[in-house]
Amino acid sequence: MYSPAAFAFFLSELFVARADKADWHKQLAAHRETCITEMKLDKETLKTFKEIRHFNTLEEFPEIDRCLMKCIIEKEVDQSMDDIDKFMEKRIQFAANMTEKLPSDKQQAFLQSMETCKSLREANNCDTVILFFLCKKENYHKLTHA
Repeated sequence: MYSPAAFAFFLSELFVARADKADWHKQLAAHRETCITEMKLDKETLKTFKEIRHFNTLEEFPEIDRCLMKCIIEKEVDQSMDDIDKFMEKRIQFAANMTEKLPSDKQQAFLQSMETCKSLREANNCDTVILFFLCKKENYHKLTHA
């Protein structure tokens, strides 16, 4: 079985700046297990999960992984995606709190990339989560490697 840390890059490649990293990993593992139970997933079907940083397009993500990630991030920011605008607002605030220990230029680049991508919408919220991540990843890279 893959490690809950595989989701770390998805939720934010910058969480390493967080002081309570061990507690965050415990929370992440708990959210993951809760989502697996709620979604009634067979853990055997999840063994093929690859770290998200290896994917560059929506089509590369198995649908079950998309929805599992959506569930986990909803629990992490304590907001359902049913109200996508409120979700994005809370997600950006959550990220701002998580990145406060980063150098200001990296924090600004990260928050700017989130703002750029927050209007993304897809037919379903599982896809929206992945598209948001891919957009944020691309924009953050452009801003920090210009």
